[in-house]
Amino acid sequence: MKATLLGLAGVLGMLLVGCGPSQKEFDLLKKENGDLKAANTNTTQTLTTTTEERDKAQKDLSAATAELAKLNDQAAQFTVDLAKANEDLAKKSEEMTSAGAEGEALKKAIEELKAELETAHADNDKIKAEAAVGAEAARDLAAVKSKVEELTKAVAAAKAETAKAKEDLTKKEEEVKKLAKEIDTLKKKK
Repeated sequence: MKATLLGLAGVLGMLLVGCGPSQKEFDLLKKENGDLKAANTNTTQTLTTTTEERDKAQKDLSAATAELAKLNDQAAQFTVDLAKANEDLAKKSEEMTSAGAEGEALKKAIEELKAELETAHADNDKIKAEAAVGAEAARDLAAVKSKVEELTKAVAAAKAETAKAKEDLTKKEEEVKKLAKEIDTLKKKK
């Protein structure tokens, strides 16, 4: 641009002095001036485009940074959720073990009561045959039958609780696996 101004100043100086450039020199200076203006326009357009691209890149970087912070927060929450799920799983496992032990104890009690019932039947037959005390033995037998029915119901309830605990445990294990996969996915994205 300075060269153009110097060139124009030189042309004006020659015109004022009386000896000017030839038409060919004048056309050459005019062409140089046009080339410099075109180059200046191209440079301005390139600068505008580069500035817009830089601004867009800064916005994309800010969005990516915000997304990364969000993902870090989610990963922290998943870690907390996973720890809670592990605690719940351990608790359910203990409950299930306890329910299983109770179920076994109930089965044993039922077997004992069945044995007692069989003994009571035998005793009842003897009592009927030997004495008139049969009515009292019949009441004892009814009480034993009632107890067996109660224990049978308790065993059924314990089995239902055991089945539910197993189902809950399976669900928790699936949740833990799902959370572990999500955490692995988040870690891989980092």
